[in-house]
Amino acid sequence: MEKLNIAIVYDINQPYTTGVHCKRAFEELGHQVTHYDINTFIVRKHDYVIKIDDGEPKGFRCMPWHKKVFWAIDTHTDFERLLKIAQKADHVFCCQKNGVDLFAIDDVTATWLPLAGFIEEYQPIEKSFDVAFIGGVDTEKRKKLKERLEQLPIKLFFGKAKREFIVPIYANSTIGINTHVNNDINMRTYEVPINGALLVMERIVDNGMEALFTENSEYLAYNNTDELCQIIDDVMKNPEKYQKIREAGHKRALREHTYTHRMEKLLYSIAEV
Repeated sequence: MEKLNIAIVYDINQPYTTGVHCKRAFEELGHQVTHYDINTFIVRKHDYVIKIDDGEPKGFRCMPWHKKVFWAIDTHTDFERLLKIAQKADHVFCCQKNGVDLFAIDDVTATWLPLAGFIEEYQPIEKSFDVAFIGGVDTEKRKKLKERLEQLPIKLFFGKAKREFIVPIYANSTIGINTHVNNDINMRTYEVPINGALLVMERIVDNGMEALFTENSEYLAYNNTDELCQIIDDVMKNPEKYQKIREAGHKRALREHTYTHRMEKLLYSIAEV
C-alpha cells in the first residue's frame, strides 16, 4: 500500500483512549500521521480524516471534501451518540459485531473491526499476582465480584490502574479475568493474553468471540461467579495443565490482534471501496 497522509482525531485527555494505539499503529505501518484534538478544525489536505471513538459527542470538524472514517467502540452502551457521528462519515467501522446490525437499522453501512491489544516495554514491578482485573469498580456487579474474589486465598489485583501499569500488571499475573458490561468484547479481551496472562472471560454470546479466540484452547469462559472461582482454584492447583492455553492465547493475540493488524485492515478496507 502507498504511504498515506492521515489525520487522526481523538481526545488526548481521555486516559484510556484507543486513539493513542491507533496513531502508533499507523506510524508503524509507515504512514504520515497528524493528531488533531476534537476541538480543532482540520483544513490541511489529508488522504483520510480518521476519528477514533473517545466517548465524546463531537463529530467531524473538517472540510466537506475530506474523506471521513469513523471507528465506533461503545455501541453497546452509547449507540445514539455514535450514530450521529457515523451518519457524517464516508466509512464506518464498529468494534462490536452486533453493533454492525444496529447501524444497519438506520441505513449506515459498518464493517466489523474489533478492538486489539498492545504490548510494549515496561519498567519491572515488584509485585506479582495470581489474578488481575484492571477496570473500574463502579457497578454492583463488579463490586460483588471483587468482594467474592477477595475471599479467595490468592494474590489479587482488582481495580483501576494508570495506563503505564496495565502491561506490567498483566505480564506479572497468572490469570487475567474479564467481565463485560453488555455482552461486549472489550480491550481486556486482548490486553490480557497479549501480555502473557491466561484470559478467563465472562461468556460472550453471539457477538463474534469464536472468530477471535478458541474457547478451552486459547482462553477459558465462565457463566457465573461460582464457575469463575472454580476455574481460578483449578488453575492455581494445576498451573501446568493450563500453560498450553495461556501460551496459545498469547501467540494468537500477537499473530492476529494488535492495533497494527486492525489499522492495516481498516486502510485496506477503505481502499477497496
